[in-house]
Amino acid sequence: MNNQLKTVVYTSSLADRFDTWLGWLSGHDGHVDIRNKVLNWTPLAKHISETTVALVSTAGVHLKSQEPYNVLDPRGDPSYRKIPSAVKNQEIMITHNHYNHGDADDDINCVFPITPLKELKNEGAIGGLVETFYGMMGFNPDPTQLLTETAPAIGRDLKNQGADLVILSGG
Repeated sequence: MNNQLKTVVYTSSLADRFDTWLGWLSGHDGHVDIRNKVLNWTPLAKHISETTVALVSTAGVHLKSQEPYNVLDPRGDPSYRKIPSAVKNQEIMITHNHYNHGDADDDINCVFPITPLKELKNEGAIGGLVETFYGMMGFNPDPTQLLTETAPAIGRDLKNQGADLVILSGG
């Protein structure tokens, strides 16, 4: 297994793109600019075919039977939804109003690649899937609650489920 990590070079072009995005975000009430100072990276400790994989999405995915995210709150919605990894695609929907999810409404795999993960498991390319995946809405101008409550709760649960690899998908 190749454990070589590719360093991301923070070029002036990348900085300009990020600052433009932050400019759009800063127009929202309660915007707080919190940036990672260090990229935390943990290489896989085992071959990918032996890993237990988890899926976390910020695309606003949830079960149709669950409460939708609060898209009317200008501060966003830092809550999350538990989604069984055995779920059928037609049981999932998207509640998010900060991106065009028309294609994802037609095929949830655009933002929540559950079918490809099940196929990889069935082919033996990955060892298995955790029992519970997670969905949340990525729009949160003040990410404080995400950092202090939501992410740690999801992380603890994924660790308890034996996740070796977490795939994060956006909307």
